[in-house]
Amino acid sequence: MPELSIDVYGIPEPQERPRACRAGGFIKVYSPHNQWYDRVYATALACRPSRPFDFPIRLRIEFLSPRPRRPKHPYWMVTRPDLDNLIKGTLDAMTKGRIWRDDSLVVEITATKSYAGGDDPPGAIIEIYNAEEPA
Repeated sequence: MPELSIDVYGIPEPQERPRACRAGGFIKVYSPHNQWYDRVYATALACRPSRPFDFPIRLRIEFLSPRPRRPKHPYWMVTRPDLDNLIKGTLDAMTKGRIWRDDSLVVEITATKSYAGGDDPPGAIIEIYNAEEPA
């Protein structure tokens, strides 16, 4: 049984690469946010526990994207965005939303990316488990 289950609606987008800009006499590095990051963050804020989790975490994420007219595979999404980039932005937004103290607590991730089917909207299903408890 998960400690917390979160459904995020919207089209999953990858984490954008860090960018640099000049601010006065200094160089500032920042990570731009996209709509997916903002949706995950807003959902995390609405679902966050009273205290951020502070235990080893097992995470299961299922990313569901809109089905194109001619998918390369009938079920799995074998095109961009890359799964690791989807995971990175999602974890960063959940850390900012105070679901857990830090994403370094995540010790195991099971993640998939596929197409939303039938009446299911695109988005992600995120389940958080306490890794100290038996699976």
